[in-house]
Amino acid sequence: MKSNGLIQIKGISEESQKAVNEVSKLLVYKIGQPMAVLDILPDQILIIIEGEARLLSSKNGKIVTAAKLGKGSFIGLSSILRAIPSEFVSASIETKVAALPTQLILDLYEKEKSFRDQCQSTLYPSEALYLAN
Repeated sequence: MKSNGLIQIKGISEESQKAVNEVSKLLVYKIGQPMAVLDILPDQILIIIEGEARLLSSKNGKIVTAAKLGKGSFIGLSSILRAIPSEFVSASIETKVAALPTQLILDLYEKEKSFRDQCQSTLYPSEALYLAN
């Protein structure tokens, strides 16, 4: 199902935004459904449109919530940019996302300076968790 332009990526060109809108898909995750796993690089990047997800971590053999992710949060982006699968995320309530092909995100990173600058200047929750462990 197309996302119908529900997602706007700040600072990218009109041409790139059009490409985003053309290829993005709307996905719905149910409560507890995995959105990203630790051992696989994602083939799509998710952007939360509505709902909430949990970045999970293992502490003393128990799964705990490290951070809550809401509207506008990227899932999979830091894993792709680092080329290391580092996100374990599940939906905490029914969550609607725009799914974008990884290659499109990599193309935006290469072509769109404002997007690249935003990525490079943001410490994503999964990166903070990685540094803390």
